Amino acid sequence: MAKKQNEFHIITAGNSIISNFKRITEREDVKQAPMMDEEFWSKILKDESCMNEIYKLVDENPKEMSAELNSFLRYCEKYGINNENVEVCLVGTETASNNIALNILVRYFEAHGFASHEPVIIPKVKSIETPEGSKEFGESVIDVMYNILRIGEEKKEKDYKVVVNPTGGFKAHVIAAAIAGFFLRSEVYYIHEEFKELAVLPPLVNLALEKYKEEFGE
Repeated sequence: MAKKQNEFHIITAGNSIISNFKRITEREDVKQAPMMDEEFWSKILKDESCMNEIYKLVDENPKEMSAELNSFLRYCEKYGINNENVEVCLVGTETASNNIALNILVRYFEAHGFASHEPVIIPKVKSIETPEGSKEFGESVIDVMYNILRIGEEKKEKDYKVVVNPTGGFKAHVIAAAIAGFFLRSEVYYIHEEFKELAVLPPLVNLALEKYKEEFGE
């Protein structure tokens, strides 16, 4: 039997782990803490006991606790992919809450035998209400797309099947990640918000170009 092609999954990471932890924890300070409270979540990130508690919840119920793991694990199950053939690269933002999510996700992947590429960290934007903040946010969107294209092309040259999972993060970053996946001529997958099922999109750039050529010629 031929060996399966190695796969490289690029996953945008949001704060679903934190949101779910806030929902089920008995700690009132966690329940009340705004997601953008850098000081509070920085303390949680340094709290080994709390981080272990969050990890235990994720490890026991990965699909329920993490939107990223829900889509990733369902994709692996659907196509019979095991941990020997998969490397994962997370794309996150330079915020304390997202650092917690990234830390927990990397820990989960490594504990379950998946190779973990160094995460791509996008600089945080303080505000988008000013022209400077809006410009910074636009640059962060470019950073997402650029890094996915850069790393994806590098892995394709090494004969990896590159797939993109634009599940978590700011909507603009999710859109940028999906577009990058289309330009890489890669599958893009996520959990459909209405059907709650795994949606796998084929390499849409190829299909769109073929349809265009059929209708309008080259």
